[in-house]
Amino acid sequence: MKVDEKEPTFHYYTDLEFAAALRIALAEAKMLVGFNIKYDLHWACRLGVLPSDGVRVWDCQTAEFILRGQKGSYPPLNEACARFDLGQKDDWKKIR
Repeated sequence: MKVDEKEPTFHYYTDLEFAAALRIALAEAKMLVGFNIKYDLHWACRLGVLPSDGVRVWDCQTAEFILRGQKGSYPPLNEACARFDLGQKDDWKKIR
């Protein structure tokens, strides 16, 4: 999670402060940006954590699908990153 110009933070969903940090971030957000962010928002909703009314949501996966001319399926993150020479996503399972 990255908020404004602050350093990104990472919390496992099992961390005690996870839901509280997510609740604060979503309550204060004016815009949410993510890749397949509908999944994350659905998951947060199951925790009872909702973004504030009027928040703008930008789903980079949907944008990439549109930019590719809506051909094929929605692209995975690593494929989209490779297209823009951004490297690959970190594998949190290996880092843990």
